[in-house]
Amino acid sequence: MKTTVLIVGDPLEKLRFDSDSSLALAEGALELGFKVHWTTPSQLDLLNGSLLVQNPVEIRKVGGNAASSEAITLENISLPALTYKKILIRKDPPFDENYVDLCWFMSQTPAGLVVNSGEALLLHHEKLTPWTIA
Repeated sequence: MKTTVLIVGDPLEKLRFDSDSSLALAEGALELGFKVHWTTPSQLDLLNGSLLVQNPVEIRKVGGNAASSEAITLENISLPALTYKKILIRKDPPFDENYVDLCWFMSQTPAGLVVNSGEALLLHHEKLTPWTIA
């Protein structure tokens, strides 16, 4: 069984397949032999303090556009966060109340599961890095 990673980001249909860095990460993971699941913040739930992923999309191929890519939605499925080897938060702006909720949800996962933890993103979002380098 392949190791599975999860990317939490914007809906796939809203991304630019020719230049989105999150899709480049998905493509790299596929090339390394990982299985890649994609979800949006609205597909995350908490049940008794445990993060659940509802109906993720399994990305099988990333192409230069949606037509040359391959992905299927895993219908009627709820997977615990511990299903995944690693989780990446790749949500683009706006960084609003929904973004804060996403970070709080992700903070309910075991330490080290989320590569860019919700706590760290709330303190210092990666999009701020160019503005903080002296």
